[in-house]
Amino acid sequence: MATCTPIRSALADCLLASPCVAQQGHSAQDCLRDHNLRDALPDECKGMYRSYVECRRSMLDMRKRFRGNFLSPPGVTSSPAYTPADSGANAESTGGGGTASSSGLGAGPSAGINPS
Repeated sequence: MATCTPIRSALADCLLASPCVAQQGHSAQDCLRDHNLRDALPDECKGMYRSYVECRRSMLDMRKRFRGNFLSPPGVTSSPAYTPADSGANAESTGGGGTASSSGLGAGPSAGINPS
């Protein structure tokens, strides 16, 4: 199961370098909990915080529990595209004396159709 640890550590690094912690002396927890302090955070930290919250929320989402979280590096907004394997090329190269359509197990427009 994918975890949110990389996003959490990036968020912690961003918060420690932010003016809220470095200059004003607040704790990172205070900077996230207090709405006035959170509004003053850099946009990068706000985006990482949103990503972390969404990652944690998706761990409870039953639709994503079995698929897993698609973690992307900071700054990337889209998840990786799913590309299914080409099953047609594998069916033709398996050999064994028969083709996929003649065995009745093939997929495609000619599977199970008798041409006569």
